[in-house]
Amino acid sequence: MTKKERAKLRREMSKLIAAYLQDGERVTTAQICEITIDRFPDLIAEAREQLLKTALTNMARTLLKEASKAERDEMEVNLFGNIMSSVTIPRCIALPQPDSREMVWTSVLKASLAEIDIYIKYLNSGAIADMAKASKLKTFRDLVADMSLDDDLDMPIEALLQGLREQESRA
Repeated sequence: MTKKERAKLRREMSKLIAAYLQDGERVTTAQICEITIDRFPDLIAEAREQLLKTALTNMARTLLKEASKAERDEMEVNLFGNIMSSVTIPRCIALPQPDSREMVWTSVLKASLAEIDIYIKYLNSGAIADMAKASKLKTFRDLVADMSLDDDLDMPIEALLQGLREQESRA
């Protein structure tokens, strides 16, 4: 698949997602995939090999993560006669590669201290980004909750905001 074809497919999928989000509909990634396949069979046919490779890569990544999580148990590490049985560490880690989205998985015991430092930095950067996103969402949530007169936590925010607009227009 050429960059041009990939860009076209991405553009069409972006339009599809934007339409769903604009209409306020909920959608899953599986639904987006099915609709894309149905609506753009020519693009999919051109992209089939690359998409298969990407899907298999994602599947391998998921399985490596699952294997890593399944293997996270108390690992006894013998350090010159001192057994550290209370230390829980993963048996393997994923190391980001420069100029690539690819991760290289390796056993913790075969990794260097520098590689463990890289992995810790990678984990921290993801955690920081997640915390920033969570903080922004919490601020937004609290603002909407403070402004709303409705205690229904299951009401969509769009409906809460509409109620506030209607209340303001009556005042």
